[in-house]
Amino acid sequence: MLQIGPQSLAKIVGTRDADVARLFAGEYRLSRERRDEWNRATQFVRLYRSLNSVFGQDPTARKWLEGTNTALSDKPMNMIQSDDGLAKVLDYLEA
Repeated sequence: MLQIGPQSLAKIVGTRDADVARLFAGEYRLSRERRDEWNRATQFVRLYRSLNSVFGQDPTARKWLEGTNTALSDKPMNMIQSDDGLAKVLDYLEA
């Protein structure tokens, strides 16, 4: 649905590209011990669920992420790659 690549996912979750590659290969697990990474990953799951509830499995969710949002003053895809931006986009969707 979202078609987010490994480099973008690494930025969203706040980890290294290599860790995401290992995650995809089943050689790495997210851990609550790495608190920042864990929190951002759970926020990303909430973001996915919110997008799914708004758009369903429609590719419109990807278009929404990539389009400029006047209420957010930026493209949500750019914003979710930082702590503050992810929180703002999530708050916007959950409002």
